[in-house]
Amino acid sequence: MKKKIVIKDSDRLVADLSKAYRAVAKQTTIPILTGFHLHFTGESLTITGSDTDNTIRITEENNCSSSQSCAVVVPARIFLDIVRKLPAGEIQLKMGENEISIAAGKSTFELKTMKADEYPSFSLDDTGVCVELQAADLANGLRLEYACSVLSMRPTLQGIHIFSKEKGVTFVATDSHRLSSWTVQLDQELKLPKMILPASAAVEMIKLIEDAADKVTIHCTENSMRLTHQNVT
Repeated sequence: MKKKIVIKDSDRLVADLSKAYRAVAKQTTIPILTGFHLHFTGESLTITGSDTDNTIRITEENNCSSSQSCAVVVPARIFLDIVRKLPAGEIQLKMGENEISIAAGKSTFELKTMKADEYPSFSLDDTGVCVELQAADLANGLRLEYACSVLSMRPTLQGIHIFSKEKGVTFVATDSHRLSSWTVQLDQELKLPKMILPASAAVEMIKLIEDAADKVTIHCTENSMRLTHQNVT
């Protein structure tokens, strides 16, 4: 029996899919990473896109209606293209074992799907240090990616060095010919683990927060950095 899901506002879905698509693998030997992982629970939809190095997860509340919890992986580019072209308003989804139908107005499309349990698990590491920054301050630090090296011979120079000292968080980038730095002052002292954020990840993070006027949260461990703003992680 097919599972039925109603998307209430197609425009909100397109906006969320467009954000998650930035992290979807475009060239990979793991085919399932070319898809969106969609998880429906009641009126909540979580969309995940990842290439294993960068992951974007968006949780949208009150924009869907599902009688039971279910998950599926759909081809990202095709699914996004279809939803973009549908008329604004409600979308009807019907999920079978290996396919999904997408209907709105007089239009109906069918896509082959992949099994959700085969999608890699990207669990959120709650260890490490959390800090809140103004979105504009973080974006300024991340914009130092322009000074990072583009040569793979020195991979440590292909990212932004982020560290804390007393009541400040400092961002440093260099290609060995030029050096740029940016320091954000905080109200209290903290100890962030030293890390190097790849320039490619910095570019995607900027796109997520460049229009934000409030604070964002960064969660740092020795081998990862997680950005959270509103419903996007």
